[in-house]
Amino acid sequence: MSKKNKNNTKSKLIPKLRFPEFKDKPQWEVKTIGEVTTNESSALIQGALNFVDEGYPVYGADGIVGNIDFYQQEEPYISIVKDGAVGRIGLHPAKSSVAGTLTYIKPANKELYNLEFLYYLFHKIDFSYYKVGTTIPHIYYSEYRYKTLPFPSLAEQERIGALFSTLDSLIQAQSKEVQLLRLRKKGLMQKMFPYEGETTP
Repeated sequence: MSKKNKNNTKSKLIPKLRFPEFKDKPQWEVKTIGEVTTNESSALIQGALNFVDEGYPVYGADGIVGNIDFYQQEEPYISIVKDGAVGRIGLHPAKSSVAGTLTYIKPANKELYNLEFLYYLFHKIDFSYYKVGTTIPHIYYSEYRYKTLPFPSLAEQERIGALFSTLDSLIQAQSKEVQLLRLRKKGLMQKMFPYEGETTP
């Protein structure tokens, strides 16, 4: 069976875990990525960009690579690395851009599909299945657009997206706190314990 046809079966389902207010709501509908999203390519070549101190961020596979004096996207969007470290997913703010090794993914209809829900749902996709090439791996939207995913109503999507966004914010805050504690520990150890051959710290 080809990659395009895999999982391309229409169906409905009810998740095992659901918010109480949605337990009696309609089942989730299974749809293809191509039905619920749009895809745009970036023509920005990272090495050819003129970076400025203050401007609009450009994202690469590992985060912000610099600022430029223009942007390609007016609204928030999802990015997926399509060349190299394929399959890495990012959620980026309005008035920003991505390098040409990434692609833009946005809801086909914002009244039906929530961006944050799509972002977290995309983490369930094994993009390595769609990888081609050996020297520099690639993935193509034209292939994984046929992948099917489950979708509830917009209200339920928004509830789920907000939950995971809150959890990510808490994780990020805790990570910063842990890093500060590690730095404090390192500083205290340097002040309290003498180095080898010394009698005082």
